[in-house]
Amino acid sequence: MQPEAQQRVASKACSVCGEVKPHTEYHRVKVKGRVYPQGRCKPCNNEYMARYRVLNRNEIRKTNRESMTRGRQDPSRARRILDNNLRSAFGIGVDDYDRMVFEQGGACAICGSTPSIGMAKTGTRRKRSRLCVDHDHTTGKVRGLLCHDCNVGIGFMRDSVENFRRAIAYLDRHK
Repeated sequence: MQPEAQQRVASKACSVCGEVKPHTEYHRVKVKGRVYPQGRCKPCNNEYMARYRVLNRNEIRKTNRESMTRGRQDPSRARRILDNNLRSAFGIGVDDYDRMVFEQGGACAICGSTPSIGMAKTGTRRKRSRLCVDHDHTTGKVRGLLCHDCNVGIGFMRDSVENFRRAIAYLDRHK
């Protein structure tokens, strides 16, 4: 392939500003199973969407309210969304998650606390309604389910047993 032909394939002119830009400067659109660069470049599309949101604010709000209501009325939809999220992030499904919750007695594997119903605000912190999936960041292997605080604590210690030993020694010294 000629270098000129490669240039033609890898770039296109924006339908708004007319500038020729590489395909990476365009959002992708899927049409009949094939992916194409959008007609407007990203900056022109951002301007278009900003104007659209201003002009259609009430319609967007109405659609968002309907979507939220639909999600609350259809628990299977929320379960499908959770299943998709768990599969993409950790490689487990919602049935695997439910089994792990049952095996752990519905409590955090470290501190034994149980999640609250909903997102109840307690003081300045929010209590999560579900246990977090804890996984090894090196291997990706799921280790168990933790409450939010324990999951964040392990993250802050960078999954290091040695860091935890030093933290315990520190706490023992300063009792």
